[in-house]
Amino acid sequence: MKVGFCRELLHVEGMAALKATLDRLAPEIEWVHDSAKKVRSQLLLDGDACYPFKKMVRSALSLLPGVDALLVPRIIRLDNYLMCPNFRALPDMVRLNLERLYSAKLIPLLTPEIDAVTSGPVDFLAADIFKQLFGKSSTASPVVEKAGAHLTEDLRKRDISKAIALIGHAYVLPDAHLNNGVPEILHGLGHETVSTRDIAFNTLTSLAARHDYYAKTLYWRSAREVLGGFLYFTQVQRPAGMIHLVPFNCGVDALLRIELASLHNRLNHPVPFMVIVCDEHTQRDHVLTRVEAFLDMVHGITLH
Repeated sequence: MKVGFCRELLHVEGMAALKATLDRLAPEIEWVHDSAKKVRSQLLLDGDACYPFKKMVRSALSLLPGVDALLVPRIIRLDNYLMCPNFRALPDMVRLNLERLYSAKLIPLLTPEIDAVTSGPVDFLAADIFKQLFGKSSTASPVVEKAGAHLTEDLRKRDISKAIALIGHAYVLPDAHLNNGVPEILHGLGHETVSTRDIAFNTLTSLAARHDYYAKTLYWRSAREVLGGFLYFTQVQRPAGMIHLVPFNCGVDALLRIELASLHNRLNHPVPFMVIVCDEHTQRDHVLTRVEAFLDMVHGITLH
């Protein structure tokens, strides 16, 4: 059975663990993450939605009709913190366009709800998906893997003084389709990179909790990751420079940009810091120019 699961979603916390558990339950699943075909039709999408969200919708639809089922989880919370509302609406937008574009052949759309208080085992979720796919319960006993179990906090053992730190949404940082190739450009220019994905979420959220600047807890998961990452790379380990990759100037990201700028201005010896809004820089040459200019500043500070 061919099951479509767009590659961008694999970078969301817990999705790789979910896929691995399904592989143990049903080795016969053939995963399809990429498609050479592009969706050329005009899609029903909110013009104010961020580029990653639009990319996920298009990527999911591009896997059709070459799959037997399409997996698009409805991700509400991870570690008891809310994900962007777009993740909650993603299955609905995919279904709406699926019915519009492929009305003659409706592909089964699996939309399990993920509302996790903790990054616990994904075996129950995987078992439910298996039942939807095959119409029966699995007889296999999966080796339970916890979401985020692959993370080992060994960053303190590394010398990152010459590295460029990347902060931003966890699913944007490793995906070249979403981060405009910034990590690749840095590596090509001879720079090591580190990111908030190298740090356990409980460390990031603990740092963020000391600096919550609202009347109540900062409840967006991505905001806690970004704020915690900024504090980590300015207070715990200092890199040569830091880049904030912002997918879109939505309310949360726009507010964070102001807060991080304020925190950065109050530092006695600030780490060189730059913001790249990915929606605004889609041409590689433009991104390259900005990164090169930033590195010139980093090298200038290092020389002095």
